Amino acid sequence: MAGMLDGGRLPSIMRASDSWSQVAHSDDVVDFLPMALALSVGILIAAIAIAIPVALHARVAGRDDQAADTPPNLLPLLDGPTNRVDDRLRNAVVQFDLPADLTPEQMAVLRFDGQPERAIAAALLDLEARGVIAIERPKVRVTVKAGADRSGISEFQRRLITVLGHGELTKPLENRDWALSTLYADAMGRGWFRHRPDYASYGPRLWSAACLGFGFILGVYTANMFLEGYWTFAMPLAAGMGFLLFLAWVFTYAERRRPIRTPKARALATQLAGFGRVLGATEQGWLRVHPDEPYPPTWAAVAMSLGVSSEAPGPYARAIRR
Repeated sequence: MAGMLDGGRLPSIMRASDSWSQVAHSDDVVDFLPMALALSVGILIAAIAIAIPVALHARVAGRDDQAADTPPNLLPLLDGPTNRVDDRLRNAVVQFDLPADLTPEQMAVLRFDGQPERAIAAALLDLEARGVIAIERPKVRVTVKAGADRSGISEFQRRLITVLGHGELTKPLENRDWALSTLYADAMGRGWFRHRPDYASYGPRLWSAACLGFGFILGVYTANMFLEGYWTFAMPLAAGMGFLLFLAWVFTYAERRRPIRTPKARALATQLAGFGRVLGATEQGWLRVHPDEPYPPTWAAVAMSLGVSSEAPGPYARAIRR
């Protein structure tokens, strides 16, 4: 015990503790407390002053253009047939048939514009139903069938097949984007969006990543200052870190509010959301009546595109290399 007190481990711990306490109670650190509180309050006020306008702008700028009236062939869940659904289709109507002759990937773009993985998964399931590709489960492995009839498939699906089959594509960095560019160009050509869905959210994502990066760096400095005993100096740094993290959340929220659908696309998306409700209920009924039979493959692609499938789109999307 005497040896430990003379030169062992315990005295070094006690000395470290005494050193931190001495710094924490030093005149320089304690005298900085009023300034630290003022800076922290100022940073929090700046956070409110900046974040609220950004959030309000995101809500207004990312709002779909309103359709003039409720699309035809709908059974509204609200009081009257002319009532509009809310901005992001949460109170969607019921639709008992597909509203237009659309491919599954086009439905996915209309319904979930910010989820290209869902469009890829829906296209692959549609190709499987057509007998063009084979998908092995549970680990999703996609194989292109030689000699399969490829008539009637979309350009987006043709590009996916090229990526899967290594075809004529020679630039690996363009694999996924090369296919998606056709999908989004088609959506813009049909007048569905005011901005390309794959470009509209890049700005908010970049700002969110920058805020997270600077917030992490500031957090490291904050922890270092506190561990050295300068707790009053760490207070405004911690407030600044919280401010940056909050801004990152605001920009992430802004990213989710984009892109903006045109009135025509909003009407179609509303109908697709309503049909998704019916298809989701039908799928559950099918599984109860036919527990040992798979859901019809053609409807499996539509269910994936409308977000009512029991499968996640991620494993299918990962089959297409970035």
